[in-house]
Amino acid sequence: MWLADLAFFAGDQDVGLAAAQRSVELAEKFGSPFSRIGADWRLGVALFLNGQVNEARETLEHTLALMRQCGTGLEVEARLLAWLAEAVIAGGDVARARQLADEALAVADRTGAVLDGIFARRTLARVLLGGRARRRRARSRRPWTAPSGSSSRPAR
Repeated sequence: MWLADLAFFAGDQDVGLAAAQRSVELAEKFGSPFSRIGADWRLGVALFLNGQVNEARETLEHTLALMRQCGTGLEVEARLLAWLAEAVIAGGDVARARQLADEALAVADRTGAVLDGIFARRTLARVLLGGRARRRRARSRRPWTAPSGSSSRPAR
């Protein structure tokens, strides 16, 4: 199961995805919600790192719902929320990603999860920068309009 985490740090997406898929198979056999939550979380991260953003988002949303429903695995809720925010911002929903990153930070602070708080802060920074970059790109695509009283385009 932890091979997916190691593959993430090593940047080996292929090994991480295969290991995560195998951990889901094993968790299903065990029948333990805790095992399933850990395996699904790793699968969501592996899918994200493999560029399968929508599948990652769906997997992480399902994992978060299962975590909260079963009341288990909550010690990593902040980190899971941060990963979900990463998947959501990659899909282009800046507002929702901001909400998730803020929630991740609040959960980390409330639970004293220092490392997860660092990850949440990093994600929040990426969300804020991503939102700013999207706004700049949107402005650059808009047709230029001269300020009132002016009729010429600016020099390039």
